[in-house]
Amino acid sequence: MLHLLNKIAVLGFQDGLSYSEERRIALLNQVTLMAMFGVFFKLLNEVYLSDFVGSAICLSSLCLLGITLFFQHLGKYKIARRYFTLQGVGIALTLILLFGRDFGGEFIIFALFLMVNIFFEKLKERVIFFLLVLGGYAVIQLYFSYGGEPLLKNNLSESTFYYVFTFSSIAILIMSVMFINENQAIKEKSVKLLESLKEKHEELSKNQAEMVVQNNKLETANIELEKFAYVASHDLKTPLRNVNSFLNLLDRRLPKDAKPELREYIEIASSNAQHMYNLIQDILEYSRINNGGRVEFKETNLYDLMKRVIFNLQDMMNSRGVKIQIQKLPNIVCNDSQMILLFQNLISNGIKYNESVEPTIRISSEVDGDDHLIYVTDNGIGIEQKYYDRVFEMFSRLHTQGEYDGSGIGLAICKKIVVHNGGELTLDSQNGKGTTFTIRLPKENPLAKEENKEGILQDKVA
Repeated sequence: MLHLLNKIAVLGFQDGLSYSEERRIALLNQVTLMAMFGVFFKLLNEVYLSDFVGSAICLSSLCLLGITLFFQHLGKYKIARRYFTLQGVGIALTLILLFGRDFGGEFIIFALFLMVNIFFEKLKERVIFFLLVLGGYAVIQLYFSYGGEPLLKNNLSESTFYYVFTFSSIAILIMSVMFINENQAIKEKSVKLLESLKEKHEELSKNQAEMVVQNNKLETANIELEKFAYVASHDLKTPLRNVNSFLNLLDRRLPKDAKPELREYIEIASSNAQHMYNLIQDILEYSRINNGGRVEFKETNLYDLMKRVIFNLQDMMNSRGVKIQIQKLPNIVCNDSQMILLFQNLISNGIKYNESVEPTIRISSEVDGDDHLIYVTDNGIGIEQKYYDRVFEMFSRLHTQGEYDGSGIGLAICKKIVVHNGGELTLDSQNGKGTTFTIRLPKENPLAKEENKEGILQDKVA
């Protein structure tokens, strides 16, 4: 029996409910059960007295109360509480109309007022139910005041008033105690939750502080590493240039009858030295993106900038018969040197990895909200989707040096320039049909903003 009562008490519980909602649902179930027990005992009394009318009313009320639990079983708590309250109002007013003022229906109405305060959080709903109860009760009292008689006055048993009074008093007392206990439980739960949130907040603040320290250390380490790469690559260029110069000198000094193998060895060594020189030059360019000193930003017309890029790549383009298609491009705030390097790498990449009879590069743009989208499209060999992320990594090459020369840093430089300017570089490609690189840059360059702030601060200090 207790197991059944416990199951009924949790009808309507669902995942995602707050603790307060669960307690209100449980409270409605408990009040419904209590009302059903009261009506059931009254039904037994009416059967014992052989009162057919009273038995029919009690049996009808019992069935109506059971519908509340059915709604709870379906998880319809809002419907259940409104139905239960309206049902209580209807039963109380009907019984007063049937049996008169001596019935004691006012005690049921008082209990309903208490339930409305418990189950309805919104003031609007409370006011509606209060007005409904008071309005119905006032209409019935006017009916009696103008000489109206109870419809079933003679069917009222002597014990009914005392039973209604006793049961309503007990119900009001129990509901009051339950409500107080539930409020106390919710309060204690809230206090524990607040303490837990406070502890979590303190822990989060501590972790955040530690993270800031670690980020600062990491940023310092990255700066030092990039400075090292800059200095190392800069210092390595001179001895490597000397090595290449002496190899060329050695090649010129060889006698005409020297063995062909010697010239081949010198040519291989010179080619490798030149490749290493180019690699170091690319590393130097990569490290300069962050450590090139104070960078100047200004509003630049990308169409005019593209003319300079094409002039720099003129020899490469002429040797391959490249066709360039440039649509209208926006004005952006940027550093010209970085943008030239970005587009030179993307365009030369589209020319180098291209086996078409007429290599074609198309550059276009559009606006997407607060961003500029710039597309660089070629009709080259394409890139398989599984390599989309890999091609932007340092020294990552999908082909051998014999197939296509290069250091494997070009696209990494492009990625770093775009990200450094608060943007994003992505690609879309079809193997054998070509590749489209999409450059997303914010209309308001964050680096330019930062530079302006630093300039203002320096002016203030000065």
